[in-house]
Amino acid sequence: KDLPKTLATIIYNSVAFRNELIGLVSAMKAISEGYKLFIEIFNNDDSKDLAITEYRRSIERS
Repeated sequence: KDLPKTLATIIYNSVAFRNELIGLVSAMKAISEGYKLFIEIFNNDDSKDLAITEYRRSIERS
């Protein structure tokens, strides 16, 4: 008798879990992008402004 409720809970939890995973993956991508830009800024003074602009753009996109 509680089966529909149980199924709904399972589906809800799996969707929530999937969203958590997606969030985690995007966070990891953002961190690695930030790290790459960080390295670029320190390796090349000329690209500093470009890298900062790129970084701001990537933040605005997400």
